[in-house]
Amino acid sequence: MVATFITINDNKKRKEYKSAHGGNPVKDFWHSVSEMVNDPSNNTVIGVVLFSNEDEDARLHKFNQDGEFNLNEFNHPQMWESCQQLASDAMKARENCLGEMRKSGQGSADMWNYCTTTKFCKLRKSCTVPAKAVYYCEVLCKAFPDIDGKFAAFMTSTQQSDSEVALTGSAGAAGDSTGTVGRKNKQLDSLCTAIVLATTNMSDNNAVKREVSEEKARLDAEKAKLESEDRAWNQYTSISDQFLSMLQDRNKISLARNMAVRI
Repeated sequence: MVATFITINDNKKRKEYKSAHGGNPVKDFWHSVSEMVNDPSNNTVIGVVLFSNEDEDARLHKFNQDGEFNLNEFNHPQMWESCQQLASDAMKARENCLGEMRKSGQGSADMWNYCTTTKFCKLRKSCTVPAKAVYYCEVLCKAFPDIDGKFAAFMTSTQQSDSEVALTGSAGAAGDSTGTVGRKNKQLDSLCTAIVLATTNMSDNNAVKREVSEEKARLDAEKAKLESEDRAWNQYTSISDQFLSMLQDRNKISLARNMAVRI
């Protein structure tokens, strides 16, 4: 199902709604996942730990050899909502760990050192994603790099992990060269798509439009604030350069004192 998972947040076309029997294609995907994991006849397939050969990933190999990683051991039944939630949680915990790894001054590039730290994997009071699940999620995302750039990074404080909004973002992607404002614009596009997808079955279309409008207004205001801050820093840099040049001119020392107070 990985090919469908990778494209789950893409804009959906008419044929995709038709193949989902007129329903929400995103919801239909998680229904398929739920049916698959709940069917005992699939245990042999589901139980295979991918990329766990010794020459692929030594840690996964050891987990598998020691019987510490049973993919068929989970609470039954798993409804479509819980399948979506668990995927969201795993991606969010992984993103937390990646974010910490990318911080300057951190010495370790081993994901295991971060996913075994509770504060990175504890998403809610009642939810801490198991370290082995986060590690396995990272291995799979590396194997299927198209997953990155599709999920998890863009979540406001009210949407993190336990949200019903479709997963969006750029979990392991490199920094965006367009800068903060550019990223905010891209995030707005992703959010609008996510809101529409997540509320396809709502009868009140006005409520959907209002949500999109309110979120757009919020992000527009944040964009304006960032642009204002950029202008302020440019002015600060410019006046600082002027001040330093004045210090080199004996005739402008008193003016430099006044400027120093202003700075």
